[in-house]
Amino acid sequence: MSSNRADREAALLAIANLLGAGRASEAEVAAAVLLRDAPANIEGQRLRAIALLKLGRIAEAREALVAALATAPDSVEVLCNLGSVELALTWFLLALRLHC
Repeated sequence: MSSNRADREAALLAIANLLGAGRASEAEVAAAVLLRDAPANIEGQRLRAIALLKLGRIAEAREALVAALATAPDSVEVLCNLGSVELALTWFLLALRLHC
């Protein structure tokens, strides 16, 4: 395994740990840094989308997952996360309609 790949794997693990610790803002920043160097990294895109969702940035999370899906259309993880985002977006729009 190359050092570059090992570094990416370590960064992905760190991002996942940040998410698990409830530190979504830090996870989003770390994922964005990773994606600057490896923009096609599907797991990085997915973890960034999860962070965005946890931060309430639902539309951005959806955009990130749609972009990941374009690269990896058969990714079960991306599809599941996109389903979660779509559900959150539906609830948000429903709440908006009921309260405005």
